[in-house]
Amino acid sequence: MKLVIVTAVETFQNEVLKLFIKAFNQNLETNTPIKAVVVPVEKHV
Repeated sequence: MKLVIVTAVETFQNEVLKLFIKAFNQNLETNTPIKAVVVPVEKHV
């Protein structure tokens, strides 16, 4: 089982989740499950 950790700016978190859900569904077809953990990171100016 693969573990993917992604850090994303909070504003882009939903789009990142969509990408990983798509990748997750594709990997289910190949019987390779992926755990996607999205860690929101606050943007500091």
